[in-house]
Order: sequence, then C-alpha cells, then structure tokens
Amino acid sequence: MRRIFAAALLGAMTLAVNTGAQATEFCEIPKTRDGFVALRSGPATTNAIVARMREGDEVMADAQAAPRNGWVRVLWWKGGRFRPEGYAFDKPSGKGWMSRSFMRDCG
Repeated sequence: MRRIFAAALLGAMTLAVNTGAQATEFCEIPKTRDGFVALRSGPATTNAIVARMREGDEVMADAQAAPRNGWVRVLWWKGGRFRPEGYAFDKPSGKGWMSRSFMRDCG
C-alpha cells in the first residue's frame, strides 16, 4: 500500500513540475500582534518592507520561486482577490516574500 501511495505521489509531483503547474490555493493574512505581516523584497528580515499586509488580505504562493529558509515568494491582494462586481480576479496589489509561519491553513 505504501509503495502505491509513494508511486502516485511521485507521479503527481512529476506532472506538476513538468507542466509548470501554478499553486491555486489562496491564504488569508491572519490577525497579528503587530497588526500586519511584512511583505519583503527578499527572503530575510534584513530586506526592505514592500508592503504591510493586513488581516483579510490574501496571498498565493508564487510557484515560479522555491521557498528559502522559511520564506515564501507570494502574490498579494489587498482586501482580497475578487472585484466587488463579480468573480473576476483583480490584479495582485504586489509581490514579495513573507515568512511561511504566517501562511496558516493553506498550501
């Protein structure tokens, strides 16, 4: 049974890599003690803050960049990703790096 599962998992990972699959799971920015989560220009606290993401904003991991030392490159939507008049996606408000620890309950 474990061999079948491992083979299926390896096949799915290979397909995702070979097809350039994009992550499609969105994560909401959680409430924090500071009132924001820093979106940074690079994967370290020494990099400049690009934006201060607030509770209710959303991010999606950028599949084009591998995570680095607990940091994930993301696309960010201020106040959510949907336009009020329908289900079309707004363009991202920005992109940058955030600590993986704030991406709870999502991929």
